[in-house]
Amino acid sequence: MFTGNMTSRTSTSNIAESYRIHTLAGPIISVMNSDNTITVDMGEPILDGPSVPTTLAPNSEHNSVLEQTHTCNGKEWKISMVSMGNPHAVIFVDDLENDIDFETDGPALENDTTVFPAKTNVEFVHVMSPTHLKMKVWERGAGPTLACGTGTCALVVAAIRAG
Repeated sequence: MFTGNMTSRTSTSNIAESYRIHTLAGPIISVMNSDNTITVDMGEPILDGPSVPTTLAPNSEHNSVLEQTHTCNGKEWKISMVSMGNPHAVIFVDDLENDIDFETDGPALENDTTVFPAKTNVEFVHVMSPTHLKMKVWERGAGPTLACGTGTCALVVAAIRAG
């Protein structure tokens, strides 16, 4: 849904310069730049574990969960929790094809309400280089997805925090 904050790029154009988009994660402002790119302010990440929410024990600054060990689906995972208005479990792996069974590990983690009381989105991430990350997303309530803006933001936050 688009609402308010729409202004014309020029007095003769009805192309909007910015939009306020209402999402389940809260309002998001997108701006059409003069070079035809779009900038989106996704807001501040929530790092406080109980607020994400997760029951994983906080182990880092801001009462946050950073690469906390958790066993699920018979595997041990190192999970970083970030909320961008919706919960994300970010898991770094060495190999996206061999270290995970996407179709079983994704839903097992999403639905592990012992540690994710609101369920969670799951990002499996392979660090290709210091400037190239590759992820597979298991979206809460939807399953595999090819694009996730809040997941990308959560991944960047988790990667910076993990070093």
